[in-house]
This record gives sequence, C-alpha cells and structure tokens, in this order.
Amino acid sequence: MKKINKKKLWEEALWKSNFLESSFEELTKYVKNFNKSNNLSDHKLKKIKIAIISSYLTNYLIEFLPLMFARRGFEVTFAQGPFGEIASTILDKGSFIFKKKFDLILILPTFRDLMFKPSIQDSKKKILLNIKKEVRFWRNLWKLLPTPTIQMGFDPPDHSIGSEVAGIFPGSVHFHCRNVNMQLYQNMSSSITLIDVEYIINKIGLRNWHDSRTYHLCKQPFSFESIPEISDTLSACSAALLGKRKKVIVLDLDNTIWGNAIGDVGLEGIEIGPETPEGEAFTEFQKYLLELKKSGVLLAVCSKNDKRIALEPFLSHPAMLIKKKDISCFIANFKDKASNLLTIANELNLGTDSFVFIDDSPVERSWVKERMPEVLVPEIPSNPAEFPRLIEETKAFTISRITKEDLKRASSYVAQAKVKKILNKTKDIEKFLSTLNPKAKIENVGPASLDRIQQIISKTNQFKLNPTILTAKEIMNDKKNILALRFRDKLQDYGIISVAILKKNKHILEIKNWVMSCRVFSRNIEFLMQKLFIKAAKKLGLKK
Repeated sequence: MKKINKKKLWEEALWKSNFLESSFEELTKYVKNFNKSNNLSDHKLKKIKIAIISSYLTNYLIEFLPLMFARRGFEVTFAQGPFGEIASTILDKGSFIFKKKFDLILILPTFRDLMFKPSIQDSKKKILLNIKKEVRFWRNLWKLLPTPTIQMGFDPPDHSIGSEVAGIFPGSVHFHCRNVNMQLYQNMSSSITLIDVEYIINKIGLRNWHDSRTYHLCKQPFSFESIPEISDTLSACSAALLGKRKKVIVLDLDNTIWGNAIGDVGLEGIEIGPETPEGEAFTEFQKYLLELKKSGVLLAVCSKNDKRIALEPFLSHPAMLIKKKDISCFIANFKDKASNLLTIANELNLGTDSFVFIDDSPVERSWVKERMPEVLVPEIPSNPAEFPRLIEETKAFTISRITKEDLKRASSYVAQAKVKKILNKTKDIEKFLSTLNPKAKIENVGPASLDRIQQIISKTNQFKLNPTILTAKEIMNDKKNILALRFRDKLQDYGIISVAILKKNKHILEIKNWVMSCRVFSRNIEFLMQKLFIKAAKKLGLKK
C-alpha cells in the first residue's frame, strides 16, 4: 500500500485558491500547524518586517497573519505597538516605528477612533465640517509615518438609529465613516494604501463582522470568523505593495472564455453571447477580463488547439469582446501547457510566479500545479458565471492605485514582443533599434511622477539592486539625488521605466538603488543609465 505523504497534502491544501472556503475550525488547525512547523519546502519566502499599530488587541489576528503572508511569498516578523494608541505612537518620534526599520506599517482602527463623530441633531454644515476635520487629522498623521503604510478603513457601527438609511443619512456615524473613508482615499499619498473595509463587511455580512461580546471581553471588535478574511486581505494588499501582485492571466479557450470545443463544433458552434445563459455568462467573463486588462493585467492564451482555428473567434465572431489585439501572447499548439507557460514567460520577459492560469480541465490544472508550483492555479467551477467571483477571491490582482504606466502596460508588452521577434531574426540589432526612433528623457521628480517612481521602486523584482522601498516623503526629500528616466519609441510610450537613487560618498558616486522595468530589457537602457551615472559623477567633480 502506498504511503500517504501527510506533509505534502497539508502544503497542497495551503496553496489551494479556495483555501478560505474551509471552515473556521479547519483554518485554525492549519494556522496552528503552520506556526509550529513554519516549514514550506517547495516555496522560497522573502523575509520582511511589519509593524502593527492598532486601537484593539490583535493577538488572534496575528496568529493568522504568518500563514496568509506565507501563501503570498513572505516570511514576516511582526512587531506590535500598544493597543489603543494609534495617534500617540505616530506622534511620538521615540516610538518603536521610528526606532527600527520596517518594510511596512499596518494601521488597524475602528469607528471608535473617529474624533469628530456627528450627532443626529447637527446641521448639515457642521456634519460636513466634521468630515473635513477628521480627514485632515488622519492625513496629518500619515505625513509623519516613516514607512509605506496600509490602513484599514473605518468600519460602520453594528447599530444605528434608522439603520435602513444609516449609510446615506448625514447625521449617522455610518454616513460619517463612509465619507471619511472616501475622502481619505481620494487624498492619500502614494505611500498609503487604504483598504475598503465595507467591501470586506459586505462579503461576510455586518452581523458576522461585529461581535460586541468579544469586544467587551478582549477588545477585539470583529468576530473570530472574520479573521481569515481580514488577514488574507491584509496579506494581499501588502503583497501588491511589495511587488507580488500577479501580472498575467493565462487563459485556456474552450469552455473557459467560450462554451464548447471549437475544434469539434466550429466557429458557429461555440457558445458566446446573449442567446443562451451559458453564452451570456462567458460574455460577462470576457467583460471582466477586459477590465483586468485596463488595470494593467496582461492577457495571454495557452490552448491545445490548431492556432489557425483558435484565432477564428478573435478575428471574426461577432459576439467576441476580446480581440486578438487584447492578447499579449497567443500560444495554441499541442505541447504540454507547462512548457507553453515557459514560452509565454520568455516572450513577455516575466517570471512564471507572476502568472495566474485559468483552465477548465482538472487534468491540465494538476499538470501545471505539479510542475510549476509558483503559478497560481484556481480551481474553477463548471459554471462560467462563477469565474469572475472565483478569480477575485484569490486577490491575485489587488491594487491600491493605478498609474499611467499601468494603463499602458498591455500595449507595452505587445510592442516588446514585436521588437523581440524581429531581434531574433535580424543580424544588425543596433541598426534595427535605431529605426524605432527611441527617445529617452530625464523626468522631474515631483507630484506628477511621484506615484510611478514609488511604484517602480516597490514593485520591480527582476532588475533591482536591493529591496529597499521609500515613502513619498523620502522620495521628495531626496529628489535631487533621484534619477528617473522616461522612454518612448514609435511603437509605444513606455512611461518612467528606470529609477536610480544616487549618493555622493567622498570621491565616489554611490548607486544606492537602481531599478528598471522588464519591459525594456532588450532596449539597451542600462547602457544609457550608465552614461547618465558617469555624467552625474563628473558634474559633482567625482572620479568614480
């Protein structure tokens, strides 16, 4: 009889995309086992340090956080501040968040931390003024933070007079919370990520969120059953901020973005469009995929089909929303899909750890999971109407803000693929690159470029001297020593694609950090940056 590898089964369970659908009791067992062993043989975890400042006790939440962060590639050391002292911790320059260097700070408030809560008798003018005061108070605190920060929004209270209109009635705390959250989001700096707590509450239900008895017993405002969702959301937002957001969604075709197998039923036989319930569901899924593309996610195809047949719907089916131009890399052949994923990674110049693989076949999913554990492979159901929700549940594409470069990312990779294909055939590479009319420009470091500069420093993984990330304040304070390069050619405006942080160190110009987008690896940008370093050194009278 074959011996069962319990450890392997346990690890596989941890990496299931529907892991959070397990019962709270099961999840608690996984958490306890993980915290005891803390050993994930097939997964290399990046070590980081996170500070937590909260208005409530976080002991139970912190039990869940290491596992949730590990599932996203991080081994975390947590440091907790005293509960109930968010503002005093930030205002005190001698507090622990200033004494040690952390990769991230997590701020966890509740509605109880709001300073200017309204009364039902207040005038509309006073209510709006109190919202402004609240926003100003928290924004002023944010300015003092030494490290990029993620903050939970303010949750609405569990009861309110006239609760059926509480969220839209100006005199309620619920209305105050909602408006403070929205204005904080609209005015947050690039160093801050604000989590929409109402979205989490809508998922699990307001009654399941609040637990007044637990709050009075141990000063934890939410129920124990809420902890898995909260901890997973915190880990997902942290991963996105630290460059671990997935970048590519790789799609099968048959019974994945349309119904039926095109090789069997032909172009007219595939189900897509409003004529059938299933066809309509596939249309909605395509709408969702196009929204992901708009946010900067790349769409790729990996299908076991004849390529000519596989392309037909993209080129000529009237109900298809996704067109060939929307696909950054299109692979259709009869090779195994793990090999084809490597081909896609090579064409896009991205690691397979940035991939999400969507396929209706359990066999193909198992094959990819076995050979490429770094690829996220959701267990998709048979009903296509559930596809968008399931992908959202993975939190693989979490975002805090979208830059201009994000909006251009898909077209950038298409342009890059064209260049790479020609480069593989041409003999005179330099001559070909010059025909693209490349233009580079040193970008001013200021409010207009700040989000992108901080993003590229935080998120770039492949070409990066060290993992240090900076706050918006640190970038602006050191802007004279920051070199940001914008690049464009006749195919594409790539935006800011390289950033270097320089420092005069006696007779040497020290490169403290240097990052470069993988979208321009084949364009000799590194040589231009080296020339700019030499020019900067000479300007300062330095020899090296």
